[in-house]
Amino acid sequence: MQKKAGIIGLLLIMAFLLSACGEQEREAGQKAVFYVNKDETALVPEPFEIKGEDTLKLVEELLVQLQNVPEDAEYKAAIPSGIVIGQPTMDENQLYLDFSENYHEMSSIREVLCRAAVVRTLTQVQGVKNITFTVNGNPLLDANANPVGIMSADSFVDNPGAEINAYKRATLTLYYANKSGDKLVTTKPTKTYSGNISMEKLIVEQLIQGPKEGSKAYTTIPPETKILGISTKDGTCYVNLDEKFLDNPYEISDMLPVYSIVNSLTELSNISKVQFSINGKTDVKFRESISLESPFERNLDLIESQDTLIKDSQMDSSKGVTNKK
Repeated sequence: MQKKAGIIGLLLIMAFLLSACGEQEREAGQKAVFYVNKDETALVPEPFEIKGEDTLKLVEELLVQLQNVPEDAEYKAAIPSGIVIGQPTMDENQLYLDFSENYHEMSSIREVLCRAAVVRTLTQVQGVKNITFTVNGNPLLDANANPVGIMSADSFVDNPGAEINAYKRATLTLYYANKSGDKLVTTKPTKTYSGNISMEKLIVEQLIQGPKEGSKAYTTIPPETKILGISTKDGTCYVNLDEKFLDNPYEISDMLPVYSIVNSLTELSNISKVQFSINGKTDVKFRESISLESPFERNLDLIESQDTLIKDSQMDSSKGVTNKK
């Protein structure tokens, strides 16, 4: 499985490099439809002029192009023949595409290339920022049976220029709850991780996993929480979680689970805001008090001062207190 993930990741890097070259060569006002090369190892951009302002009509037009290729081209349609696509629907900037059951007949590599081609092509349409795939009405799952979730063009350009299947080490800055549950404490764990995963996803996964046993930090997010999608664009990180995030049983301040994620992600230089969604919806309230409709910025006031940490540590040491999660 790990070898397969590395191959898929490498293909996506090739796709990114090819598409980047194609973008430099396009004339102003032109877009591109992405196809699969003859060997099914990469994507090929073909210039295509998009006319009109009706978003769904443009999406339908491009889907037709993705299912066909020019007669003189030596590459393949991104969407294999026989796969039927239901009527596309939009919810704000979110596009929903439903494919017929035979979508699952593609090999893992071919499916990722298909998905990358569709997303990179359709997100060029004005008003389409994110895309969700379903198959026969059910969420699309990856090779590990996890929901693929919301995708953007950025979902397919992770780690450009590097060996995608290499393992890396990084020191993260993560925020968990303090002992009293009213402030965030800073932790700086060093993690070894696969190049197949983005830093954003790594951070949120570590927050869900919880702090190291025996530390002075406490969990803020239920471990059952699933990441349905995560991407960053123009300084905003879009985090889509399932409903388990809302079922938070911990006796901590209402703000801490939200800002545990926000403050941790905004430690990355390319992120200044975090937009949450639950199962793709933003019109949700966390603990009936915090609206998730608007992006969140870093909140330093919630971080416990170093002086308080030292004082608490000294008090625990004198009393022989053992930290239990």
